[in-house]
Amino acid sequence: MAAAAAPALAPASVLDLDLAVFAWLLGQAVDPAAELTAPERQGLAQLDSVAADASVQSALLPRAASVVPRLLAQLRGPDCALSALSDQVSRDMTLVVEVIRMANSTGYRRGAAVVELEHAVRLLGVDGLRFAIGRAVLRPLMDPRSGALSAHCARRLWQLTDSKAQLSAAVARGLGCEPFDGYLLGLAHNAVWSVVLRALDMAQPETTAWHFSAVFVRALSARRYRLFKVLAQQWQLPQALREVADEVADEVAERSPTDAGGSALAQALRHGDALASLLCSRDGLQAAAQAEPLLGGLPASVRQAWLALARSAPAAPG
Repeated sequence: MAAAAAPALAPASVLDLDLAVFAWLLGQAVDPAAELTAPERQGLAQLDSVAADASVQSALLPRAASVVPRLLAQLRGPDCALSALSDQVSRDMTLVVEVIRMANSTGYRRGAAVVELEHAVRLLGVDGLRFAIGRAVLRPLMDPRSGALSAHCARRLWQLTDSKAQLSAAVARGLGCEPFDGYLLGLAHNAVWSVVLRALDMAQPETTAWHFSAVFVRALSARRYRLFKVLAQQWQLPQALREVADEVADEVAERSPTDAGGSALAQALRHGDALASLLCSRDGLQAAAQAEPLLGGLPASVRQAWLALARSAPAAPG
């Protein structure tokens, strides 16, 4: 199926979303008028070092070089059938728990609670099982290391990551792409937040409270996309997905990342990111209004996925 063009998001909305996500993730307001502080400058410098220095990358990037290629070989191969995935899950209790948990989520459950693996497998199908296995394997890579901010943000970071991965997969499917590619892009793109938080933890003692400025949050955007390129290489993502990381990073460097053009997978990531970010809004009605221009240009299945996540999203901090 030929890829369709997804709708664009206004540049002002992108800026608002960056600020909303950061405030939600950290659980504190961002000062719109403050100048960059010394710790903020140090954090940005640390992120620049990660993008340029392999020795720093090894210390701060989530390590997955040995995990992701093996996972992709299992989940993206031509023999990735429902029976094979079900057999793989049945031999690992961690995967059994994750598959049953996902089958009971708002996106899949259709009635009574799912308690048996066979029932869960039927509900999830091939794509759902891929997502569950990928989630179980990759989530530990984003567990916080020592540091106040990393630990404080861990639960919300995973909630945002999971939402972005699901929505990127839904958009990818609607644009004629492999849903698991969209899912993996969403996971990898949000893993960069782990790098940001670790860099900030290194920039200021735990005994000192952070006060973040809007100018700092804006400065993070291009750096996060540059780090996404680095992480895609480090995780040895397939060439097509590494090209997406290059594409979206170049868009941020050259212009606002709001154009509806580009490759279908880049569109899937861009819009999965925007829709997941709207789930962080303090005002659910306003978030729904902002989501409507995007959802109106995408298949109905994307709207269904977003609404299911919105119903289960935790309240944003005041």
